[in-house]
Amino acid sequence: MMGPGRGPMGGPMDPNGPTPPPTAWQRILKSLSGVVMFAGKMSWLVDENAQAMHFFMTAMLQLLDRAGLLYGELARFVLRLLGYKVPPRPKWLPGMGPPGAMGPGGMQPGGMQPGMGGGMEGAWGDGGGD
Repeated sequence: MMGPGRGPMGGPMDPNGPTPPPTAWQRILKSLSGVVMFAGKMSWLVDENAQAMHFFMTAMLQLLDRAGLLYGELARFVLRLLGYKVPPRPKWLPGMGPPGAMGPGGMQPGGMQPGMGGGMEGAWGDGGGD
């Protein structure tokens, strides 16, 4: 026959006797461990989604910047947020890009020419102010 300690754990021949149930503190710590693990998984998901959103927004901004539309659209968006009435978008003829665009028709008559100076003066027309 089997001597003490040779049988399966928790069996009738186990010299240590049955395993006692966990104490209240052990149950509390186990449940807290589950809560912390859940919070860790949620923070990982939030971090990954924030990183994916960052990559998406960066790609969109790069595409807009490549197309020469970034700064105009950004200015329109900020002005709308501030409550200003935004002028309508300019209509470009086919084959002609906005002033400053690369390629044929980049600088159009009436657009900002190099050396004109003035920065944004007159960018919204001859309104003369409010």
